[in-house]
Amino acid sequence: MKILLVGHSVFDIISLPGKEVSSPGGIFYSVQQLLKISFPDDKLFICTQIDDNSKEHFLPIYSEFNTEFIEKVDSIPSVKLMLDNNSERKEIYFNTPSKLNINKINFSDFDAILINMITGNDITAEDLKLIRSQTSGIIFFDIHTLSRPMNQSGERIFSQIKNYDIINETVAKKALEMIDVDSLGLEPADKHILRVIIEKFGGGPVGLGTIAAATSEEIKTIEDVYEPYLIQIGFLARTSRGRIVTEAAYKHLGIKYNNKLL
Repeated sequence: MKILLVGHSVFDIISLPGKEVSSPGGIFYSVQQLLKISFPDDKLFICTQIDDNSKEHFLPIYSEFNTEFIEKVDSIPSVKLMLDNNSERKEIYFNTPSKLNINKINFSDFDAILINMITGNDITAEDLKLIRSQTSGIIFFDIHTLSRPMNQSGERIFSQIKNYDIINETVAKKALEMIDVDSLGLEPADKHILRVIIEKFGGGPVGLGTIAAATSEEIKTIEDVYEPYLIQIGFLARTSRGRIVTEAAYKHLGIKYNNKLL
């Protein structure tokens, strides 16, 4: 798979009782974890920013990725994390970051995109719409700043939220709408695959290679990324003759079922 990771790099200054520890942070943690779970033939790309003062901390790990979308800036954000067992932790950010430059990226090249909203200024809503319009791949959206907004002084605010379940559901629905994911978690690419099987092949059965050719997707991407979930929710059936779209999928897509037997 070809995977793109997007988000700010942040330099962490961790203040513990009696000592301070400095370490790379922000999207750096996602980079480390992705390297652990990726496969040898995966192609990994990163879109972030680094500066001269901190690059020695980030580049040894970032160099495992394709780095053509890493932008050099005067200063990346740093955050002071004050940890105390007797009180809530505090986060204070320094160096307001500039928005990441995504103009050179062709998002249609990627099978999956992970967006980490580390500082809240990583990308804009318009950037997200652009990304969504250019790719049929999976988008993972981690809103790191949602539950911890930042005040004008750069300090994270930790607070309890009343009616959390209601607010959480509303926010989740809105976030899904922004990236064009429906109530069952289907993305445009999932629906496109189902519609192609229905409209071009009468709902199936049809072979995986034929589906891949008709949808301009890689066979491995369909088999590893899209098909497992479509089968799990009962929208696609795998038979000895090929893949078949189920009645439940027809109903969800608003298409009249043709009564084909599985």
